[in-house]
Amino acid sequence: MKKIILIFCLLLGGCSSQANSQSMFNRVSFSAGFDTFMALQGNDVSEEAFSEKFSEFEKKTYYYHQLFDKYHNYDGINNIKTINDNAGIHLFK
Repeated sequence: MKKIILIFCLLLGGCSSQANSQSMFNRVSFSAGFDTFMALQGNDVSEEAFSEKFSEFEKKTYYYHQLFDKYHNYDGINNIKTINDNAGIHLFK
């Protein structure tokens, strides 16, 4: 399977008056799903604040990974695998 590199650039507070007090931060995740790494770069007031936003980014990306993963079941998520496993057996939401 060909790996896809996704790079997300996020500018937080771009034109605000606080822009001068912000610094650039970068983070990379190898566990955000889709069999690839995810990178996020952005401006924020502190590394802790940026890490918080990056953590949310990782969680949301992994959630989408679970929805589109056709090889594994996940508790509480009906994804493509769930549909295929139940084809012709019964309906579900």
